Amino acid sequence: MKKIITIAYLFTCLFATSQSITVSTNQYTVPQLVNNVLFGNSTTNCANGNITNVSWRTGSNYNDVNGIGYFTNTNPNFPFSSGVILSTGNAVFAAGPNNSTLSNGSSLWTGDSDLYNYINGLGIDPGLLNFNNASVIEFDFQPYSSQFAFDFLFVSEEYGTFQCTFSDAFAFFLKDITAGTPPVNLALVPNTSTPISVVTVRDSQYNSSCNSVNPQYFANYYSQTFQSTSPINFNGQTTALTAASSVDPTHTYHIKLVIADRNDNSYDSAVFLKAGSFSSGIGNLIVNNQNSISTYQRCPNEVVTLQTGTVTIPNVTYTWYQNGAALPAITSTTLAATEAGIYSLVLSGANGCTISSNTLTITDTPFGPISEPLNLTSVTGIFDLTSNIPELLNLVSNPNDYNVTFYEGGSNGINYNGLINNPTQYAGVNNQLIYALIDNTNCNQIKSFILNPTTGPSNDPCIGAINLTVGGVFNDFPVTATNSGATNEPFFPQSFCDGNFTARDVWYSLQVPNSGNVTIETQGNGGLTDTVLEAFSSCTSPVSLGCNNDNNPNTNRLTTGNLFSKLVLTDLTPGQTIFVRAFGKSESMGSFSIAAYDSSLGQQQWNSNGFQIAPNPVQDILQITNSEHIHSLQVHSLLGQKLLQINPSSNSFELDFSNFQSGIYLITLVTDSGSKTVKVIKN
Repeated sequence: MKKIITIAYLFTCLFATSQSITVSTNQYTVPQLVNNVLFGNSTTNCANGNITNVSWRTGSNYNDVNGIGYFTNTNPNFPFSSGVILSTGNAVFAAGPNNSTLSNGSSLWTGDSDLYNYINGLGIDPGLLNFNNASVIEFDFQPYSSQFAFDFLFVSEEYGTFQCTFSDAFAFFLKDITAGTPPVNLALVPNTSTPISVVTVRDSQYNSSCNSVNPQYFANYYSQTFQSTSPINFNGQTTALTAASSVDPTHTYHIKLVIADRNDNSYDSAVFLKAGSFSSGIGNLIVNNQNSISTYQRCPNEVVTLQTGTVTIPNVTYTWYQNGAALPAITSTTLAATEAGIYSLVLSGANGCTISSNTLTITDTPFGPISEPLNLTSVTGIFDLTSNIPELLNLVSNPNDYNVTFYEGGSNGINYNGLINNPTQYAGVNNQLIYALIDNTNCNQIKSFILNPTTGPSNDPCIGAINLTVGGVFNDFPVTATNSGATNEPFFPQSFCDGNFTARDVWYSLQVPNSGNVTIETQGNGGLTDTVLEAFSSCTSPVSLGCNNDNNPNTNRLTTGNLFSKLVLTDLTPGQTIFVRAFGKSESMGSFSIAAYDSSLGQQQWNSNGFQIAPNPVQDILQITNSEHIHSLQVHSLLGQKLLQINPSSNSFELDFSNFQSGIYLITLVTDSGSKTVKVIKN
């Protein structure tokens, strides 16, 4: 039983691999072989180009055998499953196995003058006398694209014994009728100008009398060992090759396919043309001038350019389709696709035929959504462009996947050479347009915004301080104020009572009343909700006279909810001009009200809210006590020179004034809730 199974298996394998091609000379007419087989279209005169003037010539024109036929194949050793054969003998006899020498065709069957003139003109065959038994197919066509190509292979009985000396010949002559240029042969050894024949494609292992020539293009030699399993009745065959040429879709071309015996009627040769491989048709759709693809991922707002060529073909109608529906407004070679879908193109020829392109699927790539940026303002003309990144990526679920860069604009939009390398400190100009390029791995999107430098309040710098008139109570001379657009006064020190101070202060000045005491207070008017006040001796040599972050240093502002400031200054020099800066907590901006009034707390020995300093005037030792912890103490001259700084870290201490010269001094103490400056006289 095992032997029977083995024999059956071997028989099946041998049968499968020994199948020969089959050839018919009457299944199709020659025009059908051109239109329906070579160009692979089932509609008459509707191949991949408008085909006309089909003509042919073979042995049957001379009452001899027919060298033109249709073949089919199931043998994997032969690369084409079907197509057209042109033979110098009887096409039917081309079917395997290789058990005879084909030398069909009489002397009445003539050769071809075009083939003779071509080969003779090359000077590659000095022994050439004539050609005989020529099989020819020729026709005119107008291509539907800029490329024309087809697949073929060459077979011959001359392989082996005669491959060193004899060479039947064939050629595929393509002529541009419109341009009137000479015909060119497309049947060439790849990357050369050498025509394909037995002597230009051969392997020396089948005849050692001559060297191999282009053996990489020789496929099979069917010797006596393999004659019975050969798919064809020829000694040897080349690999499958491609003939190709650039063409102009607006021109008409003539092609002539010809093969003939050299000098005699013996040892036939043939050329096999693959069915459906003749292509001068619409081809695949090209996306954005790139290679042909079947799918494309579209970015947001991207216009995808689809095209099948750059030249509009005369007498051809273009119809684009999206998701199976015609787009009647688009009738050219190019389509600008602005949304996802399945796209294709159909060409309709003057003879009523239609040819379709491949389908291209466009999908939308996940990206964004990207929000609109804000127009930026700056009183200094310096902009932090990166402050717009949170605005741009506000609706993005994975902002870390995006990169944002900023560019200056050009006359036609974004200037890609104008990358801004310092986006956090960019010096902009009024109404300047800035572009933000947002990208991830696959896509990018551009948004723009405008820079608007603004002018800050006139009292933004200390030298522009607005004068406050000192009244008796807050409501006597209140001033409506704002710190919107204000910047920091870099010359002045960090605030004593607000370590978070960085910017946005505005300035006021006042003249100390005769009492030597003054109170500066802020109140709300619908803008700011939290302020800080600090007083200085001058704009040029500033000494802090005191500061306040709440309206009541002894009350928790979080309990009272009142976050405005009241700064009480005492024992100042009557008539002295002092300067007050006001700013919003944590750089907040908005409007507020501010006023100065006489606190009437003047006394030689000052004692207020648990704060006592005595004696004043002082001779040697100055006693200082306070209900709150005293962190630091500074002594300044009236000219602003700092003479002493100590950090007592206690509620009371003694300050030795014995080494100070007689005169007036300013003492500033910093406590838990703020600072206080008092005047001390040294006798």
